[in-house]
Amino acid sequence: MRKILKKTATLMMTAVIGVSMSCPKMIVYAGQRMQMQERYTTPKEWNYAEITAYQFGSTDKFEDYLQTGGTHLYNDKFQEKDHMIKITVADSGYFTIATQTDGNRSQKVKLYDSTKEKVLAQTTSDGDLEYGRLAKAGEVFYLQMPEKIDKIFVTTGVIKDGFGSMKASDTYYESGTGSTTYHPFSIKKRSAVEFNISAIDRNSEITYAHIEKKENGQWKRIDDTVKIKPASYDDDFVHGLTKGEYRLAIKAPTTQLNAVSYTSSSKSKKVAYKKSKAKKIKLDGQTSNIYNRRENFKMV
Repeated sequence: MRKILKKTATLMMTAVIGVSMSCPKMIVYAGQRMQMQERYTTPKEWNYAEITAYQFGSTDKFEDYLQTGGTHLYNDKFQEKDHMIKITVADSGYFTIATQTDGNRSQKVKLYDSTKEKVLAQTTSDGDLEYGRLAKAGEVFYLQMPEKIDKIFVTTGVIKDGFGSMKASDTYYESGTGSTTYHPFSIKKRSAVEFNISAIDRNSEITYAHIEKKENGQWKRIDDTVKIKPASYDDDFVHGLTKGEYRLAIKAPTTQLNAVSYTSSSKSKKVAYKKSKAKKIKLDGQTSNIYNRRENFKMV
């Protein structure tokens, strides 16, 4: 589970670092002297006793939220009696939460379920906490903060379970339905397109995927079936695609949750179909090219 959390935790930590750097102590100059002046008024946005985990359609929208006020800061002004923060899930989906302590390992944080008895996650050796799973609307979690807080950032939200069209460099989540789901995307120019499907539940079964292209108003399959094994993180497959409309077809068991994304890198058309046009490769050198399914080539 920790590996799959990197997809969302990385962007959450990036947002936290940005906020951390924007909140330094104020430097005041007086003649030739320089002194550090602390902020005396605590902003109302800090030290919330209750947080709502809002839902977003993808990690891209979630990141926008984190960078525009969705990161919560806690310090020594947090005075809740039991040092617990109540977190309520607004809408169902993939619930995720992360805490960051600037590497301060003494700042121990624990995440509990609604009973305040079962520990779901706690800070690791690097001083941070990461957790994620499917959650229902209205579900409640509790975050136990240390009695003495220096500075802790908390980020949480929900990624919608299920999606339609796709955008490059964005990540979506979808539970299996047992049937094939289709996710359209477009390619503007000849590109190397890398797809990533991470099957999260290690106790589930295989997820199947393939690519289709729209030609003359009809969807035509252009590749073989890719099999993604359970708990197969960062399982990638690459295609050379020309300009056009495409869709990713996914068939997953009802017990599986998949994280899905793709990246696209445009490539010039310098393909070689004849020996006379072949590229020369020097010893210990390398070269690359992109071919689609209809372009025949030979290794010589």
